Amino acid sequence: MLHLSVFGKLELTTDGGDVLAFPRKGLLLLALLITEKKTEYSRSDCAQLLWGDVDPSAALVNLRKMIARMRDIDLPGHSAPMAFLGDRIRLNPSAFTCDIDRLGDNSRSPLERYLAVEALVGRPFLHGIDLPAKMVAWCANQEQFYAQQFRQLLLDAWPSISERDQQRSARQAALSLLEILPNNPELLKLINGAPTPAVTNRLSAAFGMERIRVSDAPAGLPAIAEVSTANALPRLALMPPRGTRTDIAGALIEDITIELCALRHISVVAPYTAERIKNDPDKATLLAKYSISYLVDTSLSDDSLFAQMVFAPTDSVIWAERFAIGGNAVLTERKAITQLVTRAISQQLRSTETNFFDYRTHPEAYHGYLTGSRHLNKLALPEIRRARSAFRKTLASYAEFSPAASGMARTFWMEWVMTARGEASLLSSAHKAASQAIAQNPQLASGYRELGVAELYLGNVDKSLKALARAVELSPHYADAIYSQADSLVHASRTEEALERIRRAIDLNPMPPDDYYWSAAGASYLSAEFQDAIAYIEKMSDPSSVRRLLAASWAMVGNTRKARFHRNKALELNPQFDVEKWLAVVPIKDPVHRELYREGLLKAGF
Repeated sequence: MLHLSVFGKLELTTDGGDVLAFPRKGLLLLALLITEKKTEYSRSDCAQLLWGDVDPSAALVNLRKMIARMRDIDLPGHSAPMAFLGDRIRLNPSAFTCDIDRLGDNSRSPLERYLAVEALVGRPFLHGIDLPAKMVAWCANQEQFYAQQFRQLLLDAWPSISERDQQRSARQAALSLLEILPNNPELLKLINGAPTPAVTNRLSAAFGMERIRVSDAPAGLPAIAEVSTANALPRLALMPPRGTRTDIAGALIEDITIELCALRHISVVAPYTAERIKNDPDKATLLAKYSISYLVDTSLSDDSLFAQMVFAPTDSVIWAERFAIGGNAVLTERKAITQLVTRAISQQLRSTETNFFDYRTHPEAYHGYLTGSRHLNKLALPEIRRARSAFRKTLASYAEFSPAASGMARTFWMEWVMTARGEASLLSSAHKAASQAIAQNPQLASGYRELGVAELYLGNVDKSLKALARAVELSPHYADAIYSQADSLVHASRTEEALERIRRAIDLNPMPPDDYYWSAAGASYLSAEFQDAIAYIEKMSDPSSVRRLLAASWAMVGNTRKARFHRNKALELNPQFDVEKWLAVVPIKDPVHRELYREGLLKAGF
């Protein structure tokens, strides 16, 4: 038989586990029929439900096309889950099984019934599916209904759950259900003892549940509700930990999640959602899709717990801390560690309220900023100019959006570096945009960071270091600011300090952008550690922007063939490059270091 999954994902599979290429709206229709326990609906009602935003005749055309696609799907050895008869669509329940079937067996013990559905408990109904407007509230109602079913199964089974792992799993299930049922005292009691009414109220406020208002529905279809998302609480995802001591890590994260649930000014996403986000290759898209503003990533080693908090809209680390848990101290100090982590997160949330308000109240500006930021992930001139265009559009829609002004500044100085033509107008524009960002928001660390970089390339190394020190002071865990501080230290010829700072930046951002490695390579080169410079450049995903330095490094270790190869590649990108003109504008404080760079470039054949 076929199998329909409706919890956490929506898909139809064969008994061999192969996923069938059913249209998404066809699967939604199948889910509607099975959950509403209806044998059939009229085609016009189904078309209105699935395509209610278009003309009824166009909706019927779309439905006919979808039916034709479903009829063409090969189902070897299986019956079709739906039949299409005249103006009716009829369910064929004998053709498939469904997740929901696991809820209906009352012949087993409470523990057996719960264990049969345990894997589904943390997976909300049709989670993450893009729904037609007229099915949003139906889905919300179903999610509530099944959450109540799971809650009752869990509570009935709890007295019989004796194994430690099963108890921990049951508590995690209760945490997941709290996102849907935030006022449920039985779940709170199961997790952490009987709560006071004040704690229950705080949880209700923290989760910010959507309010549902029922309106008229098409004849014969379930009531449709309108969902209000007026609650503007920031959402936080606590990432499951990485590390070797997974049993202890799980207990710690469970404790931290419970503590976070009691905060009034944050909504915590369910563990299932957090797990999906952690494992998805396009994490940024999921964060935006689920309106997650903050991400707390954790990892556990034998002697420490590392936690870092990221402000998702700007992908910037706003707090990071390592907690010593040597030996078995974590077993006795769990509560203390939990409270330290929770307190730090709470403080950071309050300190970034202004930024969060900007993103929440001007979503179109945030979207434009996010688009620009993604282009800046690649060190390529076309991408930098696309980023500038996106930031310019953002500022046109909301002139006071300071992060976009900060992003504009970055595009100007990055172009100045990559073209290596010494265009003063680019640096002037970078300085102006960074100053604008600071004037709009004096607490914005990225504004000072971009100002510091602009001052550096204008030749004002001391002013650069002062601005960057302010950026790090405002955000001690802002990896990009620390990297820029390291880069300015390179140009100030303080290479040992520079390498120390860049290593700190990489520690905070273990999968850094290429410019971190570029800075580390520059510091290594000026320290006459040419092989280290090459090693850093080889870690870059796209070394095309740094081929001049790579050619000089290979020349200094005596590999003329590789030096000439990278020199030729560099000149393909910038045929007008001139060593003396470049050295006349690039700031390097120590004349000895300047001569070392000149020597490498000349040996490479520039």
